[in-house]
Formats: sequence, C-alpha cells, structure tokens
Amino acid sequence: KSVLLKLMRVKKPSDFPEQKMNRHWREADTSNNGSITIEEFVAWYASSVDGQDLLMQRRPTKDLRTPSKASPSQPATPNKADAPPKPAQQPEVIKEPDKAPSSNDGMATLASRLEVADALLIEADAIFSDAQVAELRSVFLRWRLPFGEDIHRESLPDMVEFLGYDVPSFDELHELVDQITVFSELGFLDFQSFIENFVKQEHRRLRSVFDQLAASEALQPGHLRSLLSGIGLTMRRGKVREALEHAGLAEAAGLTFERCVRFVAAYRHMEGFTSDEVGKLRRIFERSSQGENDHIPIPAMATALVQMFGAQAQKHVDRISKRFSSSHRQYSAPGHVATTAGGSSGNAPVPRIRLHDFLVSARWLRDAVQRQYRTEFGLRDREGTGTISTGELQSALRRLGYEPLSGAINEVLQELDKERTGELDMDEFFHFMTLYNARDGFSAKDLEEIVSVFTRYDVDRSNTISVTELQEIFQHLGYTVLLEDVRVLLKEVDLDGNLTLDLLEFQRLMRRHRDGTVRKLRHSFTVYQQGGLEGPNARMPASRVSAALIEALDCEAEEISSLVPSEAVDFETFFSLAEHGRALCVSRKQRKAGFCEEEIEQIREIFEERAHKTCETKIEVLPLLTELGMQFRTEKDRQELVKHLHEARKMALQVTVEDVSPAGSTKLGFWEFLQLMRVLRSEQLRAEESRVARVIQDLGFTLQEAEQFRETFLSWTRRSQHPQESGRSGEGLANLFRPAATQSGLSTPDFYKLLRTLGLSMSQRQREMLERQVVSTEPETPGVVSFGGFLRLMRWLLDTDFAGINKMIIPRAA
Repeated sequence: KSVLLKLMRVKKPSDFPEQKMNRHWREADTSNNGSITIEEFVAWYASSVDGQDLLMQRRPTKDLRTPSKASPSQPATPNKADAPPKPAQQPEVIKEPDKAPSSNDGMATLASRLEVADALLIEADAIFSDAQVAELRSVFLRWRLPFGEDIHRESLPDMVEFLGYDVPSFDELHELVDQITVFSELGFLDFQSFIENFVKQEHRRLRSVFDQLAASEALQPGHLRSLLSGIGLTMRRGKVREALEHAGLAEAAGLTFERCVRFVAAYRHMEGFTSDEVGKLRRIFERSSQGENDHIPIPAMATALVQMFGAQAQKHVDRISKRFSSSHRQYSAPGHVATTAGGSSGNAPVPRIRLHDFLVSARWLRDAVQRQYRTEFGLRDREGTGTISTGELQSALRRLGYEPLSGAINEVLQELDKERTGELDMDEFFHFMTLYNARDGFSAKDLEEIVSVFTRYDVDRSNTISVTELQEIFQHLGYTVLLEDVRVLLKEVDLDGNLTLDLLEFQRLMRRHRDGTVRKLRHSFTVYQQGGLEGPNARMPASRVSAALIEALDCEAEEISSLVPSEAVDFETFFSLAEHGRALCVSRKQRKAGFCEEEIEQIREIFEERAHKTCETKIEVLPLLTELGMQFRTEKDRQELVKHLHEARKMALQVTVEDVSPAGSTKLGFWEFLQLMRVLRSEQLRAEESRVARVIQDLGFTLQEAEQFRETFLSWTRRSQHPQESGRSGEGLANLFRPAATQSGLSTPDFYKLLRTLGLSMSQRQREMLERQVVSTEPETPGVVSFGGFLRLMRWLLDTDFAGINKMIIPRAA
C-alpha cells in the first residue's frame, strides 16, 4: 500500500483516508491473494485515472475567487524582498470590452483573460474559471504520455510556450514543479497547480518590471516596449493600440500597475495578433478545412502558414509542422474522429487541429521570424548602438529572401516617418519588416495594379483565377506561354491545392515573377557594368544600356531608343529603364495575342488567301468561322459572336491597331482577326476546362488524383508527338480551335504502352475487351485518347481491377 501511495504521488499517508485506500486495494487485487501483479495494477490504474477518481479525491477543487489563506499544503511563500506589495484597494473599474461568444475554435475569450488578470490582482487562490480549466485540459491531453494519464515534467517547457508564456530556465521550472510533486510525472491537477503557480510568478515578474520602469505610480506609454520586453514579449504597434482599446485604456495618460496587468492580458489575447490578422488567418484556415470549418489536418497547417507568411518562411514552417505533429501523436481534438489519409476511420489517424491551435502555430512562426529579424539586426548593429542605418535594409532583405527595390523600401520608411532620420531601432525594424512582408515587397501602386488585374481577369467573379484566366493575364503582360506551362506556375503557388488562385496566392505568384525579373536584370547589369563594383557604387556606362535592355527584354532597338541615358546608371535606374522599356515592348507582344510566330504565319497565310480573292484588306469572318466548324444557327449563337467581335475590336484598340472596323461589322483586318482568334481560343479552353472538371467530379476523383493523372497523360503525349504534314492550309487553323486534349491526345498504341509500363499483363481476351472500351469511350476521335477519355478509362480500369491494376497503382501512389 505504501508503494501505491508513492505511485499515486501522495506525499503524506494521512492525506489519503485508509478506507478509500482499502477500497482501491480490493478493486486492484482481483485474485484476492493479498498481493497485486503488474497486470492487475495496470488494469486498476488505467480504469481509476480515466475517471479522474484518485486525482479528484486527492486535491478537492477550490472556489473561484476565494482569497488566499495560509495553509500548510500551499507552496512556500517567496522572500519578502521579492514579493510585490499588495494592492491597498480593489482594482479600479475599467470599461469592459464586448465579450465574444464562445465557439468551437478553442480560443479563450478576452473577457476570460481579463478575469484572470483581476483574480491575480486580488490574489485569489484559484485564478482559472471552468472554461479555462477545460482549455488547460486540452493542452494536457496533447502532451499526455502514451499508455498513461500523466505528462512528464520534461514536456512542461513546450506546454508553457504553447500557452503563450516566455519559457524561463529549466531550473526555475523544476523548482516550481518540486513545490507540487517530487515525481517526474504529473497528473492533470498537478499540472493545473503548476500553471497557477507559474502564472502567479509571472505576475510577480511583471510587478518587478513595472516598479523598475514606472515613475511614481504610473507607467508612461513610451515605456510599454520595455515592459513587454521585460516579460518576454515583442512589441507590435498595431497590437498595442488594439490591446489598449480592448482593455478600455485607450484614453489613459498613464498606466497604473492594475491597468498594466489588464493591458498585458489583452495583449496576449488571440496569441498577440490583431483582429485584422486573425481575420486573415481565419479565412486561410477555413479554406484549408476541406469542408470542416472547425478543424484542419496538420499537413494542411503548413500550407496555410506559408500562405500567411510567404515562401521565405518555409524552413521555419517545416520545423513547426514537425513539432506540432510530435505533440499531436496521442491527441485528437475534442469531438473529432481522426481519419486515415483516405478519409475513412482506420488505424492511421491524421491529426486535426482547431483554429486556436492554428493561431498558436502562427505565433510560433511569427516568433521564429522575429528571432531571424533580430539576428539580421544584430549583424548590422556592429557597434552595439541599438540602431542600424536604413541604407543597410537592402542587404538585410536580400538575406531574408527578397529582391528589394528602393521605391517599396522608401514607401514603408515614409509610413514609419523614418525617411529623414536614417536610423532604425529594433522595434522600428520589426515594424518595418511587418509592413514590408505584408505587401510582399510591393509598393502601394504595384498592389493596386495587382488587384486591378486580378479583378479584370476574374471573368466568372469567383474571387479566384483559373488556369485559363491566368494564361490570359500572362498574355496581357506580353508573354507567349502554353497552357500547361501556366498550369505548372499555378501549382507552385496554389498552396491549398484547389487548382485556382485567390488574391493572396496571385500576389505571391506576381512576387515570384517580379523577383525573377529583378534577378535577371541584376545579372544583365552585372555583365554590362563597368569596373566590377558591387552595391550602390556599381555603374553601367550609358553606351552599354541599350544592349543590356535589348538582351534582357527581348525587344527591338528602335523600341527602346528613347530610353538610352546620357550618363552612367546604377542598378535602380537601370531597373526603372527596363520597366519603361517593357511597357513599350509589351504593346508589340500584345498584338500577337499570345500566338507564337509559327501560328501567326499560319493564320496570316489563310487570311491573305481569302483577302486576295476579294481584293480587300479585310475579310468577312462568318464564312471562315463556319468552315472551322462553328455554327451560328440560334439567336444566342449570333449574340455570342457579336460579343466576341466587340471584345476583339476592344483588344485591337488597346494594342494600337490601326483602321479598326466599325462596331457591328463582321469584316475584320488581320490584327483584329488575330485578336478574335485569341478570344475564340480562350473560350474553347475555358469550355474544355469546365468539361474536364465535370468529368473529374462525375468520376469521383479528387483534384490531386486528377492532377497526377494529368501529369502522366501530358508526359506520354509529349513523348509520342511527331511533326506532321498539315495538308490543306486550313487544317492548321482548324487545329487551333480543337480542345487542347484532342490537339495533343494520346494515341491508343501509346496508351497500351503506358499500361504495360505499370507492369500490366493482359490476355488476348482482356486486350480485346480493353480495345472495345477505348472505342466506346472515344467514338468521335478513333485512335486518339483525350484527357477526359483517359480519366474515364482509368476509372473503368480501377473499378473493375482490370488485370489486377489496383495492386500496381496503389503502391506507387503510396
């Protein structure tokens, strides 16, 4: 029985009634032989602790807000020199913020945090409400030991950090734990007592910092940074303003200690993020929830964090994801059933987290990024003055993964009102990086242009950009790019895997594009500069600027002749010249409407053939479109044609095409006709994408599965493509209007080869069955399998387990 008392962490036998001990003994000694085997003890221990029977009997709960009284069981009182003076009166009445309704996101309300602050001020014995105890229990469950109901004291630093506190030294933590138990494992009530003591110690620490900073009885707002730093928090100006407002202190000229306690409680609320930041994080969380708005899988957490903080934070994200996965090995969010990767309940659960957990991971990431910022600041504050020059921001930003430009830097400095002083302290550097990172390094004008382009090309008003809409954006920028290449670019920033880009993802794509452009121009500048200098002193001779621009922009000399300077230029000036040159060149590229030179020559040949017959410079497009298989029988078809003609004229005017046909005319000049071809081709591509999306949905494939099939399909179609003679010239033009999948479809022999590479071995009867299935799937294009047909065939093969294909494909996918 004495051994059991030790295992139950009972310090004094007198604390545990003999009658209750005898009852537990009888429960454990199932063989009734006066001793307990290890098997009997494990069975008894598990059943007792699961019901919290022993722990609840051992330490009864105390009434909330009960003033503390001397008690032998309480931890030792700190030295009087360290103890803060007790408040002489109750805390002053301060305006209460609106209480947020409770939710299933795991977040404590601001009102509950302020209640804890008030309990600390009156030195209440128990400082946590029932709701806060439930929150502590969920944290306890995350670090619970496997095959038991306790946590190990080695987990306490991680648990303290999870709760949002600065982690003290290990010795300090051990000293607090030793006041509760001498054992290495803690039950829940032990953990609750430890956290209560820890929070009270942090309260005393806050008092000590306040006394050092405050003049008389009040702390001036200018000392808030030092106050927060003294308790392990980094000051963020937006959050400070919001915390003061939420705690009802916005109008306070000075902060008493009681006010400071409430301010710190409000500052810790929502993991130190502002309401706007939490709103942004919540939207990202909900997009990643896969239909379950209150939970997301941990693998999706990493993607969501990159969406919020950018690709430059990826290495921190990877580390945090591993850390979260480790702490969730045994934990499943309350009320949620973990699922396997396939979506059904099974033996391989995929841990899922709530919004509060996601905010904690975002806080960890923010803190890791701020530590990185602190390191960069220290590297440049060589003399230990606590400030760095604004001229050093370029090099710091490049080390942090940006390709910075002085315009965006100066814009942020102007907002900080630091463009004149030329110096930044640590707090100002953090604030600068927060603003700069939120804009992805763009200027306000650049961001407005990004939003304008996104809105203009979001044709279906879905607040997302599809792959075909993204292709049109690149064509607007003057780039000739294939749809499949655009698809690859989209996937690089499509972090939530839905094959579309929201505004934030589109902004990240534009940043990647801009950074690539800066690197390319920087390389050209290095090649053509004089003297091999680096940094702000590097110069490119005026005589070399024209050649550098022609090489970098792929433009004609006459297009940029007006940009050649009269004297040597630095990189920023060269970049500005390149941007002006790109704007001049883009009009010529836009005239091509996204077609390559070979395609333009095909179209020109057909256009001039028909123009020659009528001896006119313009042709009637209706007969030609009919030849291409387009029918305009209904009124709706004719209205669509009028709409497309109007759009083609509008685009022709934008690219400075001369002699544009009047509205309502069906006769077009060559460059107008080329724009019409682009409009019709984009329409076909959108229709094909919609058709394939319906096929994917009908067949029950996920987007990720469909993309894997698409990559395989495209790989084999590229492998099997051969140059072909066009025959009649009209055939090449007609090919531009065929759906993408039929232009470069997979031949049936290559489809059979693909199956053989999977290790599929077919009998003659099975081959004949497959051939019949291929013919019935693609009746209109014999000998060619489109992507939609490929998906249907794969669905049929998998559903029938044709020739044992499932055994070959599933292990590869795994």
